[in-house]
Amino acid sequence: MLRSSNSITRIFQIWAVLFFIVYGCSISQHAKTTIETEPNVIAEPHSGTVKKIAWPLTEIKDSLHIFFSNKNNLKSTAPYQENLSLWYANTNYQPLWQNAEQVEAGIRFLQNAANNGLNPSHYKVDSINLLFQQIQTDSLIELKNRVKLELELSLQVKRYARHLYLGKLNPKNYHSSWNYQKKNWNTKEKFVLQLIQKHETEAIEELLAPAYDGYQLLKQKLITYRQNYSASSKPESLNYPGKPIKLGATGNAVSDLKQRIGLKDTESLYLFDSTLLVAVKTFQKSHGLTPDGVAGPATYQFLNWTTQRYIEAIMVNMERLRWLPDSLPATRIEINLPAFELVMKENQEEVFRNKIIIGTPKHFSPVFQSRLDVLVFNPCWTIPQSIATKKLLPKIQKDPSYLQTHNMFAAIDEVPITTDSIDFSKFNESYFPYKIYQNSGPDNALGVVKFLFDNPYHIYLHDTPQKHLFNADNRAFSHGCIRVKNPLQLAHLLLHTQKTNYSTKEYYLSKKYPVKIPLNTPVPIYIQYLTASANPNNNSVYFFNDVYGLDLRVLIDLEKP
Repeated sequence: MLRSSNSITRIFQIWAVLFFIVYGCSISQHAKTTIETEPNVIAEPHSGTVKKIAWPLTEIKDSLHIFFSNKNNLKSTAPYQENLSLWYANTNYQPLWQNAEQVEAGIRFLQNAANNGLNPSHYKVDSINLLFQQIQTDSLIELKNRVKLELELSLQVKRYARHLYLGKLNPKNYHSSWNYQKKNWNTKEKFVLQLIQKHETEAIEELLAPAYDGYQLLKQKLITYRQNYSASSKPESLNYPGKPIKLGATGNAVSDLKQRIGLKDTESLYLFDSTLLVAVKTFQKSHGLTPDGVAGPATYQFLNWTTQRYIEAIMVNMERLRWLPDSLPATRIEINLPAFELVMKENQEEVFRNKIIIGTPKHFSPVFQSRLDVLVFNPCWTIPQSIATKKLLPKIQKDPSYLQTHNMFAAIDEVPITTDSIDFSKFNESYFPYKIYQNSGPDNALGVVKFLFDNPYHIYLHDTPQKHLFNADNRAFSHGCIRVKNPLQLAHLLLHTQKTNYSTKEYYLSKKYPVKIPLNTPVPIYIQYLTASANPNNNSVYFFNDVYGLDLRVLIDLEKP
């Protein structure tokens, strides 16, 4: 009789817990806290003494079994049933968090989201921590709170783990051209569950965070900036003095520059000396500027960045790195648009780094991956119709000899047409039936070589006769294609990667007509958009101008729960 009475009592308790979960208030209502975690402040883990209270694992297990067996389709329970039913079915409804130490490990895992550029409050870490403390002190409501804690902690750990691996945001919302290989969350999710079951929650981050060295360097830099952050010590804006400041200059502007760049204990505060010259060059190099030691408008723009601005830039770009595949091929080309830079790696070793020119904000260069599979020496330029009608047609109408003097010709269906027989005054942007081509030659807009890779945007790499444009810091000048400063060196390296012996680039150039060279082994190419990146070779972090104005959109969306 006594055993029967105990069983009835236990069943009653389980159904009471189930009623609480299904019809009770959400965790934010039951355990609401007024603590707000600033995006630039790392939440401190719960540091109280863990009470050695026995956890009613059997009762929690039975409650979980009933909960997931009851498909009630209520809005309040849907997130748990949709996201956790397979987890608990795989564990036979055994609780994942079986004692206080494991709960604290889960809470610390969520709190560490700050170090990965994510906001711990988006994973209800304060509410979970508060509920955990209530459980430790209030035995009267212990069972129902333990079940609620079990579900909420599991749900938020899974959410954060997914965001840490895949990224919180969808890259296609910012780059419609995004086609990078998708990562397999299903496989990683199984490992996450196994680590929790093995009481190794702290190992989840190592499993899921991007394995790129650059990600870890950004993470370390983020922690450093946050340690030095003070909301009350925002520096005043440093006004540009109206002209560049360089070696030998004197005055208050030099003094202000020295103090902003961190040189306060110098012999002459008002003289632009060699010490300041080195400091300015180092600062410029770390911000993607030409390290000439002359403090101009671009240098002052970055000098006015606050600590918070650096923190936000790192957060945004850590998210972008989470969008990338688990790894990239050992031999590849990487292009970072904001850095105006191309890097080629062969067997993971950097063999080429070069300046590039990219599309203007109006005609931006898209972000995507492809395989570079064709080189064309002495290319003939097929001029895009938009350029032909908007830029060339007015010039042709003004000067009928324009095409001949610029080594160009008109054609229909690739058949050249004698321009003397064409009355160009009859045509406009809306109606122009011809294609314009520019023959191979030193003045060809594509230079002496172009590099082709499959994409629907007609984007490719190429040479340019306008070499002076590479002297600019902001090199967004093209209609979308990417110009390379030293393309022949890149062509040589690409031919070198092939198993088949090719003739030299000099041989192909000597032909004076277009020579198309397919590559037997295409080289993967990745066009990226990173306004903060790290170089593992020198353990340095670099910041770049947000040339297409995308950072703020990503930051705003990251700050949404």
